[in-house]
Amino acid sequence: MFNIQRQLEILLEANQKINATLEIPIIMQALVSSSITLVDATAGTAGLFTDNKIVFTEYNDRGNLSDINYEFKKGDGVAGRIIETKEPYFTNQAFEDSHVIPEIQQKLGIYNVISVPILSKSGELLGCVEIHNSNDNREFDEVDVELLAGLSSSGATALENAQIKDDLLKKEEELNEKIKDLENFYDLSVNRELKIKELNEEIASLKEKLSQAGQ
Repeated sequence: MFNIQRQLEILLEANQKINATLEIPIIMQALVSSSITLVDATAGTAGLFTDNKIVFTEYNDRGNLSDINYEFKKGDGVAGRIIETKEPYFTNQAFEDSHVIPEIQQKLGIYNVISVPILSKSGELLGCVEIHNSNDNREFDEVDVELLAGLSSSGATALENAQIKDDLLKKEEELNEKIKDLENFYDLSVNRELKIKELNEEIASLKEKLSQAGQ
C-alpha cells in the first residue's frame, strides 16, 4: 500500500484527470483507473444510476478494458445495496458474501470488493465505483473506503458538470429543431401566399379576357 504522500499525489492527479473533460464515458474511465491505483487493486468498474438501477458497461482489469452489461436494481448485489443505503460497502470474503452474486464472482475471479456511491451535492445517487481484488490479497479497510469516497466526490462534481453540458446541448438541439420547424412553416406560408397571388392574377387575367371576348 502507498504512503500518505503518494496517496495525496494520486488523489491530486486523479482530480485533475477527472475534471479535465466533460465527456461522461471518459470521466468514468478515469475514475475507475484512478481508484484502482489509489487502493492498489487490480480491477474495477463504475456504473451510472439510471431508471432506478445501476448500469455497468465497462470493466478495467489491469488496464485492459472490456465491455460488460450488468444491471442492478435495489437490493440486487453489492450495487443494489448501494442503491438502498447510499453508503460504502466492502468485503474481503467475496466468495461467501451474501451481497456478491456468485456467477459474477466466479466469472471475474473476485476475492474482495470495495464499492462507494457517487453522490451529487444534494445527496442524490449518480452511480457507484466498485473496485475488485487488492494486490497481494491485502484486505480492504476503512482507510480505503475514505480514500475512494473522497475520489468519488470529485467524480460526482465532474459528472454533474458533464450532465449540465449534455442538458444544455439537448436544449440547444430542441431549440434548433423548433427554429427549423418555424422556418419550414414560414417557407410554406410564403410559398402558399405566392401561389395564391399567382392564382388570383391568373383569375383576373381570365376575367379580363372573357370580358374582352364578350364585347
